[in-house]
Amino acid sequence: MKTPPTLLRSRLAGFTLIELLVVITIIAVLATLGLAGGLMATRRARVLAPNNDEVSIQRAIEGYYSEYAKLPSVSGDKIDLDSEEGRLLVSVLLGSETEGGVLQNPKRVAFLNIREGKNRANGIIYGQGGTPSGIFDPWGKAYHVTLDSDLDD
Repeated sequence: MKTPPTLLRSRLAGFTLIELLVVITIIAVLATLGLAGGLMATRRARVLAPNNDEVSIQRAIEGYYSEYAKLPSVSGDKIDLDSEEGRLLVSVLLGSETEGGVLQNPKRVAFLNIREGKNRANGIIYGQGGTPSGIFDPWGKAYHVTLDSDLDD
């Protein structure tokens, strides 16, 4: 017996509930995997950012030493980059010292190249007047620098 054409057409016109559930499940699994991968990449980038900043600070100090054959003149060997001495060091490495007194970087070479951070985190934070107020890691803590002023490693 032949099936009427209208009955055959109505059966083939749509998807069954099981087919729709399978497709939705596959899409949900793929979306979950994509989201998990994206979160992992973001977390990894956040962990690697301090390493890049540390290398940039180290290279800036080495570049200054290479240019002027001396280390930047700041009091003390251990410096927090959000203290007064730290702000002076950052200004010297950025080539943005103020005109008062003797300039440590008279050529105004920008040795330091770090992105600008936000909310006291993840980069250089600028204060009033565009002066740097410190360099902070992604968790909001200031970097610490130790200078080997007597060059004995």
